[in-house]
Amino acid sequence: MGRGREASLLMLLTAAACATTGVWSDGFAASLSSLRSIVVFLVVSALAYRIRYIVSHTARGVDALSRLDDALDTGEVAPDGAECTDAQRDADPSLRASIPPLPPPEPALLDVRGVALHYGSPPEIILRDLDLVVRDGERLAVIGGRGAGKTTLAQALLGEHAVMTGSIRHRGQVMRPHAGVQGSAGVRVRGLVQRMTLRDGTIADNLRIGNAMIAFEQFVEACRRMGIAEDIAKMPLRYETLVRRDGSSVSRAQRQLLLLARTIASPCDLFVVDDPVAHLSPSSARQVMPALTCLDGAVIAFLADPCGVVGLGFRIVDLEAARPSTMSHVVVS
Repeated sequence: MGRGREASLLMLLTAAACATTGVWSDGFAASLSSLRSIVVFLVVSALAYRIRYIVSHTARGVDALSRLDDALDTGEVAPDGAECTDAQRDADPSLRASIPPLPPPEPALLDVRGVALHYGSPPEIILRDLDLVVRDGERLAVIGGRGAGKTTLAQALLGEHAVMTGSIRHRGQVMRPHAGVQGSAGVRVRGLVQRMTLRDGTIADNLRIGNAMIAFEQFVEACRRMGIAEDIAKMPLRYETLVRRDGSSVSRAQRQLLLLARTIASPCDLFVVDDPVAHLSPSSARQVMPALTCLDGAVIAFLADPCGVVGLGFRIVDLEAARPSTMSHVVVS
């Protein structure tokens, strides 16, 4: 039993004794008056004890809050009831409690650092000290004229062209040369570069290259997105129509759209497309670029002119403005 309760019980016994004494000595009325006085005394005493209890614990709470506030400011916490000096904290690391650091940021989907690329024989350096970061779902347009290094850079991002210096990483892991569709760190990469062509066979056969595990309906949807489905529907054999490697059986625009449809048919983390609007009419180009923005993965499009991506949320990197240590970055919304 606490000291407060013991005091209250003692006062209650004293009051009872006094009341009993009053009954026998002074009569009933006098004892009743004394009893009332004692009850009032007990109530006031109890209230006073309670007030002291509240004030005491409030002071302790204020002191604890003050120490907690100091700990948040300094990153150090003293044990409860102890005042730690700086010397004590330095001598005993257990008295020092640091605020845990934030977790490191997730590595970027694609991280290009200090890359230099060459082309031709003898090799000629066309890009140097190139830094580029692409994150999940981002749309990037790399702009440059003829000979600026667009195709060479696209091939390097696909693991088809060796870098002279620097590194290309997928989610923090160095990209393996010729990694194919399944890039490093499990990153799925698909691409289209200018040297790619159709193969001898049907349209369906060409669409299945690299897409062996997907359903036929996905081929149809990819062709619809790229604007080639209507042309195929007009052909007598439709998707069983034969095409030739040299592309003589279809127009250059149709060949480009079929290659684009093949590239986007399967789900992917990163799409790299070199000059996707090559050989296309303005109306076809206006359909292709918005369709690329609807893909689930990140998209890097290499273009000669940024006009086709204005208003589509692409971030623009201008290769023409590249210098040994800098690149020009412009956001077009």
